[in-house]
Amino acid sequence: MGKKSRRKKSKEKAQPQVSTNDLERALTLHRLRELELESSPYSSAQQERHYSGWTDALVRLRVKYELLGKEGWWWVFDDALKEIAESLIKHNFVIIDGFLGSKLAPSMQRELERAYRAGRLPETKHEMIGCPRLEPGALAGGSTGNNLSYKMDAVRGDFVAWVTGKESACEWTALPELMTRLSTLVSELGDSHVPELKGIKERANPMITCYPGGGAHYVKHCDNTPSVANGRRITSLYYANGAWKRGDGGELRVYAPATAETGPEAVTAPICDVAPIGDRVVLFFSDCRVPHEVLPARTLRFAVTLWFFDSAERARAKQNADDSKAEREKIEKEIEKFEKKFGEKAAIAGKNASEQVGRVEGSSILFEPD
Repeated sequence: MGKKSRRKKSKEKAQPQVSTNDLERALTLHRLRELELESSPYSSAQQERHYSGWTDALVRLRVKYELLGKEGWWWVFDDALKEIAESLIKHNFVIIDGFLGSKLAPSMQRELERAYRAGRLPETKHEMIGCPRLEPGALAGGSTGNNLSYKMDAVRGDFVAWVTGKESACEWTALPELMTRLSTLVSELGDSHVPELKGIKERANPMITCYPGGGAHYVKHCDNTPSVANGRRITSLYYANGAWKRGDGGELRVYAPATAETGPEAVTAPICDVAPIGDRVVLFFSDCRVPHEVLPARTLRFAVTLWFFDSAERARAKQNADDSKAEREKIEKEIEKFEKKFGEKAAIAGKNASEQVGRVEGSSILFEPD
């Protein structure tokens, strides 16, 4: 995955204890802030009860390590990694708040806002000439991203750019740190907590995303399916929306798994709606275990996505890239289906038009119940 996973040396040292009173006081303040934000990811009391056990455990660990001065790295300690791993294994996704910390998270949001606003202007009228511009998100592309791709607002309404984190024109400072920390998290989980992640040796370059409001959304889909087999094993989403409030929309709706027997088009029940609040990470398996969609956004909604690859499946996808005729025919049928469903003509991308800077993966193959 490029840089070697960075593990805090302080993890292995004995840490001073936090008094029960201090911890309970901090937890109370934390929950009051959460209530003020109305940022619970659960859309019903039943869902709240189902997931409250592991979310409460992570909140307690986060608050404990923040009191010990480990804000922004609280999730790297063994007890936190254990809780994160158990949640991921049991539920196929996990929500991690306070990922970068209060000092770095606002910088991440400012960098994304600056890149988006500069990208909406002609390059001659802003100072970030050479920074990848955010363009309407492309669909399909096949297992490697090099096959037929298209754009359709009724299916996907975001603006995206593929970056490396090294573009001097973008003046990134927080993004490279986010990339390092997400890679560290996945590496630590794979080393000793989630055996399924041991095969991960590489990741995609970051996809920065903005939903511009006005109801922009992304229909129900999976990031990888058996028919696509693009190598994506785990998806990491980082949200940078510090002022998000209930009613702004853009929640991530997570659905119950679609099994191999039922197929990816199966109708599955929603599990929860995850609010895209600032400094929140959602980590989930990229395959049919986590169908998901982005609900209509009513204001600007920023995120960074990193996909981590299973090395063996990724190698097979690259090896079979030349056998693209059948894959193209499948994408053409997908286009025909969505044109009939939504009454919108797809805009076919030109050769390599879906390949933004640094892109090393294919787009999602979508599905919705017929």
